[in-house]
Amino acid sequence: MAARYTLTTEDIAALQRTAARLQIPPERLLAVIHYETKGTLNPDIVGGAGGNYQGLIQFGPAERAAYGFTPGMSFAQQVEG
Repeated sequence: MAARYTLTTEDIAALQRTAARLQIPPERLLAVIHYETKGTLNPDIVGGAGGNYQGLIQFGPAERAAYGFTPGMSFAQQVEG
């Protein structure tokens, strides 16, 4: 299992900005990320069929290309990307 990640103040601010932009409570966005990362909040998590999905919301190959996701992006970068 991926290592558990501790949110920084930068991560929390990014989460709040993105939630405001999406007009949803930050807790809802965090709940989705929590689910997608199996509770780890680890931005480097890899999973899914064949280990082909990456990041906080488990981007597949097409989504990584469409949204500019690259391995090593921070929590804040992924949330605000």
